[in-house]
Amino acid sequence: MKFSILKAAAAFIAVLVSGPAHAEWLEATSPHFTVVGDMSERELRERTVALEQYDAMLRYVLNAEEAVPVTVFIVSGLGAVQDALGSGARNAAGFYSATAQGANAVVPERLGYYREDFNPRVVLFHEYAHHMLLTNVEIFMPGWAQEGLAEMFATAKIEDDGGVVIGDKNDSRADEMFGAHRWSVERMLLSDFEPPKNPYDNIEKYSRGWALAHYLWMSGERPNQYGEFIAELNRTVDPVASGKKVFGDLDRLDSELDRYIRMHKYKLARFGPELIGKPAEVAIRRLSEGEAAMLDYRMTSTLGVTGETAGPLAAKARPVAARFPDSVPVQTWLAEIEYDAKNYDAAAAAADRVLAMDPQSLFAMVYKGRVAMQRALAAQEPALAKEARRWFLKANRIDPDHALPFMLYYDSFGAMGQTPPSDAVTGLYRAVTLVPQDTTLRIRAAVALLREGDVESARRIIAPAAFAAESLGENSALQLVKTMQETLDPEALLAKAAELKFDRLNEFVLPEVDGEEASGEDGESGEGEGQS
Repeated sequence: MKFSILKAAAAFIAVLVSGPAHAEWLEATSPHFTVVGDMSERELRERTVALEQYDAMLRYVLNAEEAVPVTVFIVSGLGAVQDALGSGARNAAGFYSATAQGANAVVPERLGYYREDFNPRVVLFHEYAHHMLLTNVEIFMPGWAQEGLAEMFATAKIEDDGGVVIGDKNDSRADEMFGAHRWSVERMLLSDFEPPKNPYDNIEKYSRGWALAHYLWMSGERPNQYGEFIAELNRTVDPVASGKKVFGDLDRLDSELDRYIRMHKYKLARFGPELIGKPAEVAIRRLSEGEAAMLDYRMTSTLGVTGETAGPLAAKARPVAARFPDSVPVQTWLAEIEYDAKNYDAAAAAADRVLAMDPQSLFAMVYKGRVAMQRALAAQEPALAKEARRWFLKANRIDPDHALPFMLYYDSFGAMGQTPPSDAVTGLYRAVTLVPQDTTLRIRAAVALLREGDVESARRIIAPAAFAAESLGENSALQLVKTMQETLDPEALLAKAAELKFDRLNEFVLPEVDGEEASGEDGESGEGEGQS
């Protein structure tokens, strides 16, 4: 079944590592991926080839267009993933998030005590399925559907000739699948509106979600009903009414689903190289001494730091970076780390060192602009804001297909209390196309469209942010969409957006906004925002 829900996207994934940096890190590059890992060249090559074939299968099945390469970082084990994610990550087996800066993923090389059918490949395939499922869609996709399909694709098998087989079961979900507290179909349809009582209950989106997605996509018993349900849900924003209209008696569907699960034998689908292409070529290189030495700190920074952790991280990274003043990647990473710690002079100095070595460095330009904007805000100096914008525009000219300069240029106006001009708004819309997984970009764009009076386009662009797979309840984006069901008056909707603080969403003046979560794959029994 082909359900056209994806278009072109441009994103990269940079990922985090915890623990001491290694000297033997290798980097594999292929048409769609950069994969970094501390393993043998043969194993890294095999994993990268498998990812390429998996990517090709997803693009074929989901009718997706090409996207720029993605970087995946593989850490040593489950403990490294959990330590890297910090508190609240004790059940995490992987991580995925996406912003204009880049999409981030981390998966373990091994899982230790986990069963064979829940392995690092399953975790990585699940996370990458999320990346693809969220690519440039303009539809609601309920959490159970996101998780169910990610589970269904995650058990893909890569054959020796490069073919890919999907649809195999994952026995590690058996306990939840046959447990005494299974969600009914109606409860699952309501799960984006009525929050589960706890994260353990939320696991039903994985197990029961897999069962319903697999049944609708693969069994042949209810052809086309998945697509019909998604279309009806997007029309009404009423999951139960949409389910009853498309599926009929929901209790009957429950019984069918129970019978399907008890079969223990499911239809598979194979996509050979003649459909998805032959395995891609892969190049391998060893990271430099400086890259390996700084990798720990750079990845921690990429995942995200807080006001409490940014300063200590910079203090640790600074003396290491000082040993490699002539390394472009090391000094680029230092600029990011110092900026996050609000050491703006040090961040600008690191960016200057990069530009002296590489005048075309997009990220060095971005950090020069970010520092200038922070200084503009502190001094309320329009001239400094103009300087910042010059850097963002210069970075955009270096790479017109990177979302970050577009977003920063747009945000620079709102931060100074100015209405973004038309070129900034156009750039924001382009950023959404480039990194459609970033819900904050979608929210910004929806507000901009409401200001233009285009409610229908605003609804389409914010729709994917309204149903968050990892959410334990209704998020703010969904609240705005539901208000759109009640009124199409742009002024009333802008008032609702202001109530939700959407009009203040800005990198330089950033309020807390619901719906900014990443998605991930649950390790065993619980789930936290942005982790899996």
